[in-house]
Amino acid sequence: MISCIILSGGLSRRFRDNTQKVSDKALYMIDGAPMIIHVLNKLSNICDYKNIMISVRDSSQKNLYKKYLREYSEKILLLEDLLKNYGPLGGLYTTLRESRSDYVIVVPNDMPFIDKGMLKDLLRIAESQLYDIVSPMLSNTMIESLVIVSKTDVLKRYINLLIKYERKKALDLHRAASSLYLFNTESHGYNYVSLKNINYEKDLYINKIPRKIVDNDVYISRGFDLNDIERDGLDQARGSLWNTLKKSSYCDELDLYLERRLIHLAIHVLREDPLIKRSLEEAYDLIDKIFWI
Repeated sequence: MISCIILSGGLSRRFRDNTQKVSDKALYMIDGAPMIIHVLNKLSNICDYKNIMISVRDSSQKNLYKKYLREYSEKILLLEDLLKNYGPLGGLYTTLRESRSDYVIVVPNDMPFIDKGMLKDLLRIAESQLYDIVSPMLSNTMIESLVIVSKTDVLKRYINLLIKYERKKALDLHRAASSLYLFNTESHGYNYVSLKNINYEKDLYINKIPRKIVDNDVYISRGFDLNDIERDGLDQARGSLWNTLKKSSYCDELDLYLERRLIHLAIHVLREDPLIKRSLEEAYDLIDKIFWI
């Protein structure tokens, strides 16, 4: 059985700064329907409606969604975040507690053009049971960290561990995974627009073309066991977030990403260092040119 999760507990700050049309970007109308409906309809091709869950931050957002999703509210499950201030990981923690499926597909609420065929491809890779975490990646190595396909019990264990170590960034999951498969959407014939996040209204009308850094899928097997991490065996997990936390040094992890040309992950790791983070933020325009034509 497959469960599907839509992460929708964000505050939509960037979108609201750009437009006053809606207070929640998931309800922004695209082709006559709220954005989240487009996502919901794509997932309904893979999951039964009764197995679709939407994470919301609080009761007021839940009530708002019941109004806009009236047609679906008796079919799907709307769940308020149990953990506050944990962002998407808090939403995953809550929804995964309710999931009884073998596998789970996770998507954000702001990806109305996501390709259902691509999601099915990700699911097939996850069902091979060779990789703990499967996510799509553009050819510029930017990972869509909120599109995740995984075995449900495995994803639960990773989320619980990240919360134990007070980690809150979605991309930490990919840094933490023992085995990771990054599906290069463009090399499989999927349009890069299918991974477009609508953070601003203008994103609907502007398509930034990814610069090609990698030609194929990238996969990583780090060689440790999830049981090791649950027993605090962080020193056994070289080249991962866990070993970085243990050693307070990101060199092994950074070397792995640079070797695989995973520039997006490498920059994310470098941002752990306060001095480097400041330099990266000052060089934002330059860094942006690494990823986009």
